[in-house]
Amino acid sequence: MNYWITGFILLQIVTLTLSSCLSELQEIVKSIGSPVFSSNYSTMLQYSSMRLNDLGCFYSCNKLQETKYSFTIASVSPFIVQSMCSPEICTTKDYDEFFSESTLEKFKFIHPLAVKINSIRNIQGMKYGQVVFPIDYQQEHYAHYSPGALAMIIFVSLLFALLIIGSVVDYYAKSNLKENKLGTILVCFSILENGKKLLATRIRSSDTKENLEILNFVRVLSIGWVILGHTTMFGMTVPVIADYNNALNEFKKPEFLVSFGAFNAVDTFFFMSGLLVTYLFLEEIVKTPNLYLLKSGLAIVHRYLRITPLYMFCLLFFWSLQKHLGSGPTNVYIDELFHGDCPDYWYSNLLYINNFIPDGRGSGCVEVGWYLANDMQFFIISIFVLLIYSRVNRLFGWAFVLFSCFIGCLSAGIIAQKYEFNAIVFAADKFSEYLEYFYTKPYVRIAPYALGMATGFILYNMKYNRENGKPYDKVAQFIQSKFENKIVRVSVFVFGILFINAIVFTLNDTYQEPGNNFNYPKWSNEANSIFLGIQRLIYGLGITFILLPLLMGHFTSLAKIMELNIWGILAKLNFSTYLIHLPIMEIIWKSQRAAFAYSVYGNLQFTVYFFILTSFFAVIVVLSVEMPVSNLEKLLFTPPKKVEDDGTKVTEKLKSKKKLTVV
Repeated sequence: MNYWITGFILLQIVTLTLSSCLSELQEIVKSIGSPVFSSNYSTMLQYSSMRLNDLGCFYSCNKLQETKYSFTIASVSPFIVQSMCSPEICTTKDYDEFFSESTLEKFKFIHPLAVKINSIRNIQGMKYGQVVFPIDYQQEHYAHYSPGALAMIIFVSLLFALLIIGSVVDYYAKSNLKENKLGTILVCFSILENGKKLLATRIRSSDTKENLEILNFVRVLSIGWVILGHTTMFGMTVPVIADYNNALNEFKKPEFLVSFGAFNAVDTFFFMSGLLVTYLFLEEIVKTPNLYLLKSGLAIVHRYLRITPLYMFCLLFFWSLQKHLGSGPTNVYIDELFHGDCPDYWYSNLLYINNFIPDGRGSGCVEVGWYLANDMQFFIISIFVLLIYSRVNRLFGWAFVLFSCFIGCLSAGIIAQKYEFNAIVFAADKFSEYLEYFYTKPYVRIAPYALGMATGFILYNMKYNRENGKPYDKVAQFIQSKFENKIVRVSVFVFGILFINAIVFTLNDTYQEPGNNFNYPKWSNEANSIFLGIQRLIYGLGITFILLPLLMGHFTSLAKIMELNIWGILAKLNFSTYLIHLPIMEIIWKSQRAAFAYSVYGNLQFTVYFFILTSFFAVIVVLSVEMPVSNLEKLLFTPPKKVEDDGTKVTEKLKSKKKLTVV
């Protein structure tokens, strides 16, 4: 099978009536018996591939005289090609005549996960057997910057100018500009000031039992798991892999189950988001009960301004410039493959409805944007729920948690049953539909968020009870009292571990029997629907049971490791890392010079590489975009401080120094 195209090409070259192009191709064939590199034709043969997905020698071929590197496409996702160092006189028309449609059908290769080229809505006019000359394609499409790309380059240049000016002002003249609005704005962009904030860590008060600092460790662990999962998933479809025919068989290895478990990692983020929104909003709303409407409105505005500028920056940056950042034989069709939805549906990301627009399937303008849409939708709903919880009836909050878990399970089960989805994400026959109509929908993902809110109720009750000597929420107080029993909290912790392991490893048996077409038929439709129905709830309960005792101040030995300062610093990179890691993967993979071997340990190696590389660029993004925007927002909404006497200023400075440490 590996030599099917090569043998056919040689047969065609020998038997067909010769044109100028075919005459040159025949000379290449004749050089097979010649000494290696003894002639231009012999060299062209050596620089061509002898099997599918052998990329040959792209750069060396293009340096030869009267030659041009080309490849024939069998699939764009995964990328399956036959490359050739061909004569320069050969054109696309020559290859179109050579690879007639009836001829192609004789050796058409079907990969179980291959996306039919004519089904990719963003690649117009492409067909099976399409011949691409990468150098010509890149010259035509990437040699000149679009108006959007030029605008982004100008914006980034101005941004870096602001960073330099802000840093200079901060270093040399900050003390003289405290009362100057322009100076204060410029200091918002100071790399020096923002660098200190990045390295600053919070110290938990000794009289506070609830321990939110451990969440930094969970954030870092979860983003690493996300990168591992995306390396496993997109490593199958984006780059050229050498062992394409055997890659899916790798899934049978038990080690891969940890990678597949990463599809649950975002549920950890949903849990933490629900927890922090609940805890922090209740702090604000209870502290100033008469301003609850204002606080609620400001919370939504703050959330939008906190996330959107960086989100839109990353969207526009990679949409306009990603194709210019890669180089290599497969760096083609970048906009069509990764940003095809952006021209028509970018606004849906701005409004956080991109998981529904268009046609209910969602937009792929930003691959990870579906999570942000869900999170914003959950956030807005939770604000209204917390208002009723805090001002009307505490039981409403708990009822909402139970209702959300029920709806999450019911809707997931019904949708999975209707579309006959498989518990295996990679099941070939429903892969796209699973992602578009199931995986990205809020009514499927809400259970972990709701459980995070329940955890927030319990933690806020602990704080309120400690400060006021009475419980804020009787249900939360009851749960809190049960966790004073060591047997209870240890049992809950163990059950949490068992729940997560059950979700991750239960699928092992069906991975062992992928079927002839990799449709993973072992489980019935009913079994798949039940699993998909309860999957998010069980995983959410697992995270809740593991983290709740730790958040309540128990298991201090483990908590000390999770509280280390390094996790707090890395956690500040999480949002930027999440937004940029996939485009960076795509740039690296589309710049490859040789096919990769797909394996569990190769994916692990790539994961470490991508984590380090993405973290490096995330530092740049945080210091140049995320923190300046946060500083400007605080400047906009924070009322001006009253002038204080020198003694008060010194006292406040000392207090602020005690609140953070810089490492």
